[in-house]
Amino acid sequence: MIGIYKITSPNSKIYIGKSKDIYNRFKTYKALRCKNQPRLYNSFVKHGVENHCFEVLEECDSNLLNEKEAKFIQVYKSYMINGLNCMGGMTSKGVLCSHSQETRDKISSIKRGKPSKLKGIKVGKRVIPNIRTAVTNLIIDMETGIYYESISECARANNIIRITLYHKLKRNTNKMNKPVRFILL
Repeated sequence: MIGIYKITSPNSKIYIGKSKDIYNRFKTYKALRCKNQPRLYNSFVKHGVENHCFEVLEECDSNLLNEKEAKFIQVYKSYMINGLNCMGGMTSKGVLCSHSQETRDKISSIKRGKPSKLKGIKVGKRVIPNIRTAVTNLIIDMETGIYYESISECARANNIIRITLYHKLKRNTNKMNKPVRFILL
């Protein structure tokens, strides 16, 4: 069955969803295979799946699923504090409906001109500030006596990975406890 469904938790919080096979979707929820939907998953874990009410709201064509889901999410206000949806649903064009155009304009004007907090180099799950601007002092190679103006320049000249050099300079040591070759002035 293709359509829109509603899940109501014991504390009356609502989740609205869409599916091309609603009954199969209910089975996946009952098996707790919904970790990508944290509010719903946490509700299932806290109250138990069996204590939630599953119901079909409307059957519809698959090309209308996005619009119908967005409509029901807004009607039930299930993406706000009282709901279990994390987002406001999608339109047929694939655009999120969680914020009005007025709200999106306000957010845009607030963020306009501000630098992104995520600029820099990603290492694993951490983001290190942009190395070119993080260190502006001179670096000296103690073996050759050559001065470098940036970590990038020093790394390129000595065939060293930039982030490795950055960490060596930050700790001013290396893993083998050999004498320090590069010093940040």
